[in-house]
Amino acid sequence: MSRKTGKPHPEIQDIKNICDIVQKGNREINPPQKQEKQPGL
Repeated sequence: MSRKTGKPHPEIQDIKNICDIVQKGNREINPPQKQEKQPGL
């Protein structure tokens, strides 16, 4: 338990936020044009 917030694992939210940022970054780095495996898109 975190004594500051009283929540069991507040860092889990940070991990989710980091995952969202990474996914957004991957979309910018790898635009749909480069995805040759999915020509439908």
